[in-house]
Amino acid sequence: MFKGIYKTELVLLSSLLIATNAHADLSTRTPFVATGKVAKVVDGDTAYVALSDKYYAKFRAMADTKQKLRAFKDNNNTVKVRLGGINTPESVHANKKMNTQAGKLASQWAKDNFYRHPVTLRCWDFGRNGRPICSIQTEHGNKDWGLEAIKAGHSDYITKYGKHPFLHSKYRVADLL
Repeated sequence: MFKGIYKTELVLLSSLLIATNAHADLSTRTPFVATGKVAKVVDGDTAYVALSDKYYAKFRAMADTKQKLRAFKDNNNTVKVRLGGINTPESVHANKKMNTQAGKLASQWAKDNFYRHPVTLRCWDFGRNGRPICSIQTEHGNKDWGLEAIKAGHSDYITKYGKHPFLHSKYRVADLL
């Protein structure tokens, strides 16, 4: 009888560990990395990225709150991501007074350089609005959206929420130029 109870507890514990790993948190140690395509540029620091079924399902499983789930669009496997380390001026804010010409320029720049391009996402956190915080790099890694936005003068390097976990030195140098 004791062996039966022990076996049941072991099975339950194993199931719990598997379920916990399926909903792993994003972190700088184990970022979520996926390839996709920029489906829509929202503005200079936010985009929708279309992912394959495999990547989309795995990434969506990490969204453990209603707020985080709002970033995922099941009808077309896209996720709304926020670039980490930059903050461009507003161009499509709900409060129209917040939108600026500089924001429109940053948005157009992002569209010209990243819209419909194959990219790699490297996401390490969910932000306060529930969107994944990520780096977006072109397919061959030759352009990082955030780094290029800093170089183009559309944003400063923003460390208010922490340093960029992968490209801090490059962002810092670009911000000084």
